Amino acid sequence: LGAENVWTASDKLEQYKTQTATQEQKHDALFSDLASRLNKFDEGAIKFSKEAYWSNVYRDTSANSIWLKNKAVSPGRWAVSYIVLYIIYRILDEIKPTHILELGLGQSSKLMVQYADAFNANLNICESNKSWIAFFAKQFPTAERYVNICRVGEKEFVSPYQSNAYLDFEKSLDDKKFDFVFIDGPEGSKNYSRPNLLEIVDHLQDTFVVILDDFNRNGEKETWELFKNKLNEKNIKFVEKIYTSDKSAALLCSPDLSYLTSL
Repeated sequence: LGAENVWTASDKLEQYKTQTATQEQKHDALFSDLASRLNKFDEGAIKFSKEAYWSNVYRDTSANSIWLKNKAVSPGRWAVSYIVLYIIYRILDEIKPTHILELGLGQSSKLMVQYADAFNANLNICESNKSWIAFFAKQFPTAERYVNICRVGEKEFVSPYQSNAYLDFEKSLDDKKFDFVFIDGPEGSKNYSRPNLLEIVDHLQDTFVVILDDFNRNGEKETWELFKNKLNEKNIKFVEKIYTSDKSAALLCSPDLSYLTSL
């Protein structure tokens, strides 16, 4: 081969190598994207199957309830998940709490209101949306007697973060103490979400259970850690459990109710 032909062949070889490397990079990117999509699909499928499982468990558990007459619920998305409804039902049906605090009127309230009606329990629900309260009361007329209309606004609980909170919340509690607290409101915040949780520490009975919904979000996790710190500062003993299906919820209770961590 002449020198010119050798250089031409060498150039073509380099071009081929470059093209091959480029194609390999494209293939790697495609495979990586496909793997990521499959992983997300698997995660979604697992969450869906968990929620389907807990929906059956909840329905079977409450099927013969003597107090839960209206069983129509619409869990998921912004609402609570079936695993939370199941835990709430078990708490109400077995522990029989007498003083209940719920932050946020929602699907869980359908259980709370019927339980309070049946057993004359003291139920306090904080909600800010008047139109939602009126709509809810069409299906559950007694709900309005339990609901306190609470103003919502941003408030600094942890500097420098502003979190959505029920304003003047602790003042509205007076000297009340609760044995069951469920927190699913107000609308969450990026940091230190639903900080009214921090104001209930002095309003817990000796035997108590607290549930914080949407624990899959960072803001709720931050608030939960502060809540536990406050309990430790006051030497209030507790055990905890994180329950997960399509979303997560954190449960914390006095040691005498520790079986609630293995539902």
